[in-house]
Amino acid sequence: MDKKIIAGIGAAAAIIAVILVISPNVGTEMSQDIVTETSSTELSPIEKQKIGLVINTPTPPKTIGDIQNVYITGAESGIGRTNIYILWTDFEPEPEKYNWEYLDVVMSFLQKNDIKATLFFSVVNGNTFGPFPDWMGKPGIGKTLEVRTIKTLDEILSRYNQNETLIDSIIIGGEIDGHFRQNPTVIVNYKDFFDNVSGNLKAEFPDVKFGNTISLTNVIERGEDEFVSRLAMGDFIGFSYKPTDIINEINKTPEEAQADLYKMLEIVPDKKIGMFEISWSTSDFVMGNEDDQKKFVTLSLEFLKENQNRFEFFTWYRLYDKVEGTCTSELVEAVSGGGFTSNTFTIERLDKYSCNSGLIDLNNNPKPGWSEFQKQIQQ
Repeated sequence: MDKKIIAGIGAAAAIIAVILVISPNVGTEMSQDIVTETSSTELSPIEKQKIGLVINTPTPPKTIGDIQNVYITGAESGIGRTNIYILWTDFEPEPEKYNWEYLDVVMSFLQKNDIKATLFFSVVNGNTFGPFPDWMGKPGIGKTLEVRTIKTLDEILSRYNQNETLIDSIIIGGEIDGHFRQNPTVIVNYKDFFDNVSGNLKAEFPDVKFGNTISLTNVIERGEDEFVSRLAMGDFIGFSYKPTDIINEINKTPEEAQADLYKMLEIVPDKKIGMFEISWSTSDFVMGNEDDQKKFVTLSLEFLKENQNRFEFFTWYRLYDKVEGTCTSELVEAVSGGGFTSNTFTIERLDKYSCNSGLIDLNNNPKPGWSEFQKQIQQ
């Protein structure tokens, strides 16, 4: 049976690219012979564990081999972690009936290659609250949602974190600034919800850290340092970043984008940071190119090396380009009309930006940024 799994979140709104996966019946005892061991890198364990890459297929995978190949490629770069995205609607379509096939396959790859995972669980997804399975109706931020969130995440962690910590961090809300900018009065309710969920789970899984993500791009453009402090909760503050303007076109040089990363340290002076997704598109449609992507890979990882004590993780988004037209989320609702009443213009650019943010193109040709990414990690 085909299953849907998220492929990514964009910086302006949650971008969910659904992957159809044909998987065998992989049980709790994960397969030990799917992936060949990759060679170790010269990085220390602390550095390696902090550097991540979103590992994706360029097109929907048809076999386990398709998934295996991209994970081997990603692991060979020397990364220590990746992101895994789950839509609650697809993972638990019926109460306590879970779709494990995709996660079992991916977790076996991570285990074989000594890669940790940051798990995104879609309680808040940019401007969207949820989405939630149909059987849940439209829950508010309260006790019922809290109990169900704890139950589902406990099932996941119990399956994969019993013998070793494969999932070492969980994002409960992605780009929550988008949602709470429109609904500021419920921030206190969400904080109580978040604290109760993370507190209950940490009692059983003390090595797992919890946080939310915020769009660094939007926060800097709006000058919302104080707003970020209101959203600070959990073990770390996660960020996403893309060097774009309000219509999703690149409007900065790599050096100016690096300066934004330093601003992040000023915005969050006293808490650990997790760079959940950082990117640079090579689409000339949105003013991107391969040379600038390579330069930003260099500058962003140099920034990390200088400031790694401030970070829980630092993850590049993504390994492969995707086919244009497949990178905007079904959750991003198109608004028709003319002029400023329509968002078609920005959605088109968001798709172009995201689909061309990979380090390897659709024809499996490495971009200059890919070799630079590997060189920076393995220095």
